Amino acid sequence: MNKQYISICAYASMLCFGLSMTVLGPAMGEIAATFGVRSGAMGLLTTALSVGFIAAVFLAGFVADRMSLKPLIVTGQGLVAAGLGAFAFSQTIETGMASFLLIGFGGGLVQISANTLISSIHHETRASSLNLLHFFYGTGALSGPLLSGLAIAQGFRWYTIYSLLSVMALLVLLVLVPARFPPRQEPSGSPFAAFLSIMKDRFVMLIALAAVLYVGIEMGINTWSVIYLEKSLGMEKVAASAVLSYFWFFMTFGRIICVYWARFMRPATLLLALCAGAGAACAGFAVSHNAVTAGIALSLTGLF
Repeated sequence: MNKQYISICAYASMLCFGLSMTVLGPAMGEIAATFGVRSGAMGLLTTALSVGFIAAVFLAGFVADRMSLKPLIVTGQGLVAAGLGAFAFSQTIETGMASFLLIGFGGGLVQISANTLISSIHHETRASSLNLLHFFYGTGALSGPLLSGLAIAQGFRWYTIYSLLSVMALLVLLVLVPARFPPRQEPSGSPFAAFLSIMKDRFVMLIALAAVLYVGIEMGINTWSVIYLEKSLGMEKVAASAVLSYFWFFMTFGRIICVYWARFMRPATLLLALCAGAGAACAGFAVSHNAVTAGIALSLTGLF
């Protein structure tokens, strides 16, 4: 087993998924025109993505400890590549939803297996290694809107972007296939019993609710902010896409500096401060009447 090689594979897979998650925003209008639907119906795509992601995370959480991680991450990467390719050829909202369901399910498998893999092979540097893994996801996420916006502004069609992403995901899959992963470890106890025990913990459920709201806001911003900035504030597509990239940049930066802040603040205090800051910044974005204040508010939302 080559730890460096399989770590690079996990980083590449997360980078690819990050890109896949964020190219949609700048292309929303063009995709809606192709499908012949109003912009509001495009929310069904992210709903399908989320359903697939949640189902994969739930399933993978039970099986990750009972089998090698390689089948999970390889299957996930393959589904992401297939979903992106299928979406590039979609002509209706229904086929688009099916494609996004595949992307979400594959992405969920990738997330679970990549996090578990990095955590298991980097015992000594687990925290910093996981931060690096999510840095690659953040790099893909912040690059997606800007690259997508620039491509569409230069005359590329949205399906070309998704075709190229599918090829990229396929290349990552080809790199993953020959990799040698650590052997399966024998699980201790029943994962379902552990799940039921966790569900009874009120604090865990509170954190889970916070995570649900966080992901909802993140996906809402990722999906709708570009089209909102274009139609409500009159921004050009490239500029609006850049604002969304700032959001992802500051979110990635926030992950890094939170490690530093955590040294001087109690976890509960830090969490409350971050929630208050994110709420205020998000409200500021909602009431912004010009591009500058909207960009600053969205960037601060990502930071917090």
